[in-house]
Amino acid sequence: MDNIKNNNIPFAEDYSAFLTAKPKDGEVKTITVIPSNDYKGADGKPVKWKLRKLSTKEFTESKAGCYQIMGMAKVFDADKYSLNLVIESLVYPNMKNAAIQDHYGVTQPDELLMALLPDMNDYMKLLNAFNELHGDVNQGIEADIKIVKNS
Repeated sequence: MDNIKNNNIPFAEDYSAFLTAKPKDGEVKTITVIPSNDYKGADGKPVKWKLRKLSTKEFTESKAGCYQIMGMAKVFDADKYSLNLVIESLVYPNMKNAAIQDHYGVTQPDELLMALLPDMNDYMKLLNAFNELHGDVNQGIEADIKIVKNS
């Protein structure tokens, strides 16, 4: 405590800012992207896919299934994490839609996304739109990888 005071770093004892303001519960930011020209609407134009901005809680929850035990190490799968985030962010088309999954003969959202966008360039367009909406998520992923490697 003395080190904090001696370094002139203010110690926050006033919590009034946290008691008077709440995080904004406003409109969720969304963007549209055309990752593939393979899907056309009734007007003959490529269909726009819609992504929404995820909350901090959704980012954290998407991480849960992305660790694997390999020998004595816990390894983080950054590709699976990115895929989970994109799926969670997708509003349209909804990767959890049973009718679309049935049509493509898959049962999981990640399988459906891979079936809809088999061309890696199309998937990268979608991932880039996600990153544009959320900022560069990979910076956080790289930090997580370093933490796991060093633990």
